[in-house]
Amino acid sequence: MPAPGFVEVPLWATAKSFGDQSRLIMAMSSSSNPGNARCSRRAIIHGLVAAPLATAVISTTIGTGMDQFVPSVNAAEGVKVYTEKQAGAYSFEYPTDWVKQETTISGGRFLVVVSPKDAAENINVSVTATGIPNDFQRLTSFGPVDNVVSSIIPNKKELDGKMLSISTEANQYLFEYQLRPNEKSDLRHLYSVWVLVPGTRLVTLTAQCLDSQFPEYEATFRKIIDSFHVSTNI
Repeated sequence: MPAPGFVEVPLWATAKSFGDQSRLIMAMSSSSNPGNARCSRRAIIHGLVAAPLATAVISTTIGTGMDQFVPSVNAAEGVKVYTEKQAGAYSFEYPTDWVKQETTISGGRFLVVVSPKDAAENINVSVTATGIPNDFQRLTSFGPVDNVVSSIIPNKKELDGKMLSISTEANQYLFEYQLRPNEKSDLRHLYSVWVLVPGTRLVTLTAQCLDSQFPEYEATFRKIIDSFHVSTNI
């Protein structure tokens, strides 16, 4: 059971992609101008969908989060619990043999990435939080889900992608999709979870791997996301 004040992302939620979500930039104030509101929505979505295309490995470490080893019934399958109490107030579990990296990205936002050793470029799970205007009370503030989908996989000949499934629950979205950023890239398999804390922030957890690696890592991604909790009280 999650701690009081936490939103538990249920088992249906299975992740999105790693990278510097550098274009997740928005007009941070709540504007009464409808045109400005539309621009903010476009900027947010543009940044979110740009994240899977980034593959640079993060090496700068900062310390707003904390790990704790938690043994499972089978000690060989123990996990670490990552808890972030400042930037987004969330927690999740990940395998003990994975490594953690933390950094700040555009707008001073905090990003944590966990991945198997020496495999961060292709296999990883990342979490970041972005402030939103106080009139963003529902995920529909970003527009109809169909519009979001068309932004995640735009109709461009140089971009090969396919949406596999969409799930919604309260203020949570789950997108599962495949994406090949360009003709020279390998096909990737991605899961994206968006959790909205009304009028405060959007927390996104993203998992990705090469499509050929997906059968091996699907169960791990699901366990990580099933453990993902976002605090509603900060």
